[in-house]
Amino acid sequence: NMAKLLNKNNMDTLTYERQVEAKIAWGQIIRNKLAKSGELDEENINAQIRLIRNYKGRPEYLVAEIFISFDAGRSDLKEQQLVNRLYQQIKDGTPFGQVARSFSESASAARNGNVGWIREDQLDPNLAKIISNLQRDELSVPVKAPDGYYILLLKNKRLAHGLILGETSVSIQQILLPLKNNAAKSEVQAQLTLAQSISRSVQNCKDMEALEKEIGIPKTGKILGVKLSNLLPSIRKATQNLDIGKASNPIRSKAGILILMVCSRTFDEDEEKARRRVAQYISQRRAELISRRELLDLRRSAFIETRE
Repeated sequence: NMAKLLNKNNMDTLTYERQVEAKIAWGQIIRNKLAKSGELDEENINAQIRLIRNYKGRPEYLVAEIFISFDAGRSDLKEQQLVNRLYQQIKDGTPFGQVARSFSESASAARNGNVGWIREDQLDPNLAKIISNLQRDELSVPVKAPDGYYILLLKNKRLAHGLILGETSVSIQQILLPLKNNAAKSEVQAQLTLAQSISRSVQNCKDMEALEKEIGIPKTGKILGVKLSNLLPSIRKATQNLDIGKASNPIRSKAGILILMVCSRTFDEDEEKARRRVAQYISQRRAELISRRELLDLRRSAFIETRE
């Protein structure tokens, strides 16, 4: 199967194997450097927790990246041509993750370019401006930053929850517009249009509750304090990142069309787990910085040797 996939993408098997071996070896080098950089102290973790708490309610973004570094001391024409070519390949249909794995110089390449949820203050100002103006699932044009070129993919956006302590529970207000299994297309479309109108008009859970009483539909009402893990996958997906007091897009279900709104969100308290997650995040960011610094040093060394 792998041979077929490589052949389909015009990739040589031996070249691919060497790339994998090089990435494994590079990962081991970075892990060794990270271990030598010293253990995280409690103040590092506390400072990051303060940042997370202070950022609650502000925008954060689920981002994937492709990063091509350049040496600030010489022409970056070669890197510019490469990143433009990669951008065009993605626009032509090559999966973003495949391009990231093969070409990105960031540690996120091993995760198909996935960076995770990030705040604007964690980004270069130029990158932050680009990300904030992207729509969900939109690809950025190549962006030049001080350390290299980036292609960014915005996968999702939300308001920051702050420090999450354990499993999430939500209280949900819902409206169900019923449909029979054999409902005519015209009936489905009519209910969908009504659902879209409701989603646009309601501003909070009180509006939803008042509308429920006005419509008087059974199986409509409030779900109190349910764990996200206990919800149906379609409802969990719709509500896990939904801002409080914002209506979801209409959701088709077996019973009809649902409109959901999160009225409150709470977290089981487990500070030790939260601290471990924060420590893991800091270590990951350190590894990425070390990786980029080492790559830059290698490029400079190669450039000096070539000139000599």
